[in-house]
Amino acid sequence: IDAGCIHVRPALDLTQNQDQQLVQRLSEDIFNLVKSYNGVFWGEHGKGYRSCFTPKVVGETLYQCFRQIKGVCDPHNKLNPGKIAAPPNCSEPLVSVDGPFKGQFDGNIPLQTRQSFETAFSCNGNGACFTYQPEDVMCPSYKATKDRIHSPKGRAQLIREWLRLKSNNKLKDSFSHEVF
Repeated sequence: IDAGCIHVRPALDLTQNQDQQLVQRLSEDIFNLVKSYNGVFWGEHGKGYRSCFTPKVVGETLYQCFRQIKGVCDPHNKLNPGKIAAPPNCSEPLVSVDGPFKGQFDGNIPLQTRQSFETAFSCNGNGACFTYQPEDVMCPSYKATKDRIHSPKGRAQLIREWLRLKSNNKLKDSFSHEVF
């Protein structure tokens, strides 16, 4: 909890199908609870994944204004498609909280491998590591290069993808986690 915001992260294992199925229902329950207290259900880093709630959060009139602005600035829906609002001429649905999940990809990697690379798999992807502030704790190579691949999140994603490809036999190599 910070400036009146509650950051909710349900204790779910999104590599498990039964937990994946709970996300939408939990999100709707949380939305209704927050609304009952006149609060706002949104997300600072992941609001795009709550886009399906945009019309309920801002109201239909303001949501149609969002769509008009999106239509002027991005008429072909190429910039973050499905996030926040779609242009009026677009029938694509907004992004929903129910997937696809990183866990669906991570679930293809054997549990023992995921446990061996636990820090890469525990990255929640919120992007807080994308900072250039010299006083903030951050990987020095990211601060020097300003290239996201050198951030902890970028590295975690790279390791996860490498392990996913390796687990699916799409990548043959002799590397082990001792290399990292």
